[in-house]
Amino acid sequence: MIEYVCSDAVRRLDKVGSGLIERRVTSRQGVGSMTLTAHPNALTGTLRTRRGSIIANIAIALVIIVAIVAAFLAIWGMDITGKQGNKLGGEFTLNSTREIADHLMQWQEVSPIDSAIKSPRSLAAAGGKIYVGGDDMIGIYAEDGREIDTWKIDGKAVALDVGEDGSVYVATPGGVIILAADGESVKAKWDAPEAKSVFVSIALAGNRLFVTDYGRREVLIYDLHGKLLRTIDGKSDGQGGFNLPSPYFYTATGNDGLVRVVNTGATGRGAKRIEAYTVEGERKFAWGKEGEDIEGFCGCCNPVAIAFLPNGEVVTAEKTMPTIKVFSPDRDGAIVSVVAGPKQFGKSLAEDLAVDSKGRILALVLKTSRIRVFQRKIQVSNENSN
Repeated sequence: MIEYVCSDAVRRLDKVGSGLIERRVTSRQGVGSMTLTAHPNALTGTLRTRRGSIIANIAIALVIIVAIVAAFLAIWGMDITGKQGNKLGGEFTLNSTREIADHLMQWQEVSPIDSAIKSPRSLAAAGGKIYVGGDDMIGIYAEDGREIDTWKIDGKAVALDVGEDGSVYVATPGGVIILAADGESVKAKWDAPEAKSVFVSIALAGNRLFVTDYGRREVLIYDLHGKLLRTIDGKSDGQGGFNLPSPYFYTATGNDGLVRVVNTGATGRGAKRIEAYTVEGERKFAWGKEGEDIEGFCGCCNPVAIAFLPNGEVVTAEKTMPTIKVFSPDRDGAIVSVVAGPKQFGKSLAEDLAVDSKGRILALVLKTSRIRVFQRKIQVSNENSN
């Protein structure tokens, strides 16, 4: 905790009267916090004149006003979306606290892919192609970075998934669009169920479509024609529901057919960040602890994205301490390797993840049009020797 004490204001409150008066306002921001405390000196005795009493009361009121204004300014500056990072000064940065053992660093960055999509928001990969979603547009690229096509869409593509037949499933903040493989025709389209709904992620699971609704704090399960079949509120098995401090509410279908949903604000003893559900919405298991160590997910709203390697291993991306990690596919979720850590990412972070047909991890960098590409080191060594 970072603590600031208004000591100058305290010293001005002399001869206030008997007793101790304390005013404390705390605001939390990321993993840091600020406390403003005003302590009038506890003095014994009585005030001799009414004028002295008035002055003392005015002084106390001024200190209280200063504390309230300071707290308001702190709250006003809070980053409710989490996209501005941890906002901690250079003398206190979480980037320097995460220790990564050398044996875990099993990936190497190769040439990136630069897309023509401005303000990209989403990423998917299937059939040897890479899909990048942005404002009113989707770009399609070959795995070597060549542009194949661009499609115009109605809305912001905040999330993408691709079916085996090449159909593209698009989540916009206010609805769903299903495009044919050629991008020319719309196979289905529907709106979110309520005005307060905010769709943020989408996952195809057989003939079901999972869509996370940040506004309702629920996962909506649709058929492929837009019929809402059921919802998941995250409260099964005595759970407390989906705790979402900011609009990171990712979902993705694993190689085992189970759909993972990220409960980014799950905290406390026994809380798990990644939950697995059947296509019917039954919760099977959960894993992923909160923590600053490399096995944990640090602070609020992590992980921000997940993907799956061909062998079923789970890839996760975090903000605050920008890190991409790989976990085992079982219900224990043991750490397997680290793709990149704060040292490699600097101040940037991965907004979305995908895995291409070569098993490479693709990371869409926030606020840029660049896709960073990571490949296992043994693969890089073998290719260089050929």
